[in-house]
Amino acid sequence: ISGLIKSIVYYMADLSKDQSVDNQPTHDNNQRIQDNFMQLVNLHCRKEHQLPFYADKLFLSPRYLAAVIKKTSGVNAKEWIDRALITEAKVMLRHSSLRVTQISEELNFPNPSFFCKYFKRLTGQTPEAYRND
Repeated sequence: ISGLIKSIVYYMADLSKDQSVDNQPTHDNNQRIQDNFMQLVNLHCRKEHQLPFYADKLFLSPRYLAAVIKKTSGVNAKEWIDRALITEAKVMLRHSSLRVTQISEELNFPNPSFFCKYFKRLTGQTPEAYRND
């Protein structure tokens, strides 16, 4: 009985070791996906605001990409896109003389009104109010 118990314990230890080894490549792969996603967002956020674009570039489904990003960062993929886009808008508002309509066009919004609503929803203030702060 003692030998049987030891065998079971060793078998269980081997199983847990195999699982931890299997989890490591998945973790590394997820981290690689997140890193690539963040690079793409930083490169393309001015023109591309939707997750399917980034998923397509990474050869992943939008649903899978969203799940990986949420799992690895704790933040939704769309929120990362929004953060990058708002950061671009803030930089343009503070450090350029472009009008809000021009910034809206530069950031590929359908119209200035939509840009203003989007900006206010995410920052709590209008683009003009942010610029004058």
